[in-house]
Amino acid sequence: MNRLKNVLLFVMSAFILLAAFAAISPKRAHAVVATLVQVANTATNPVLNRDIDRADSEPFATTLCYGSGGFYPCYLGQEMPSEFSVPATTSDGSAVKELVIDYADGNCYTTAGGTLLDVDLATTVSENTVNSVGSSYHFFPLQQNPNITASNQGHIFSWSTPTRIFADPGTTVLLIINSNIDTNFGCSMNLTGHLAKQ
Repeated sequence: MNRLKNVLLFVMSAFILLAAFAAISPKRAHAVVATLVQVANTATNPVLNRDIDRADSEPFATTLCYGSGGFYPCYLGQEMPSEFSVPATTSDGSAVKELVIDYADGNCYTTAGGTLLDVDLATTVSENTVNSVGSSYHFFPLQQNPNITASNQGHIFSWSTPTRIFADPGTTVLLIINSNIDTNFGCSMNLTGHLAKQ
C-alpha cells in the first residue's frame, strides 16, 4: 500500500511539474499568411528607389571673402566675392529646390587694436515663413586666438561649426562683417552643403 501511495505521489508530482512548465513556456508562433502586394511604377506616380535627401547627391562648396582697408584675404589673381546667387539648376541640369548649407568655417584678420563684433550670413527662404519674414541672418560664434596675431600685430578670429541653413534658388547669400569703426579687416568663409533637387 505504501508502495502504491509513493508511485501515485510521484506521478502526481510529475504531472503538476509538467503543467507548470507548460504554463510558463513560450508559445509556438503560428505562420502568418502574407498577401501579394503589387507596386506600380509609373511616370506620374514613381516609386522612390533611392534616398533623395542624400547630402552627397549634389554637393555644394564655395568661399566668400570680404575685406576693408586694403585687406583682401582671398586674392587668387582676382578679388573673391562676398556674395553669390543660389543656382536654379545643378551641373547636370536638374532643378534646385533648396540650397542646404551644412557646414561653415572661416577666419578674419584685423588691424592692431581692431575688434570684430560679429560675422553673419544672410539668406532668403520664401516657403513656410513665420510673421512674413523670409530673410534670415545667421551669426557665427567667433573665437579670438590670443596667442596668434596677424603680421601687423592685429588679431585673428576664427569659427568652425555645423549648420542647417537654407536658401532659395535665385536668391543671394551674403557674407556680412560688423566691426568697430576703426578696424580694418579681411575675412574668408568656406561653406559646404548640398543642393536639394525638386
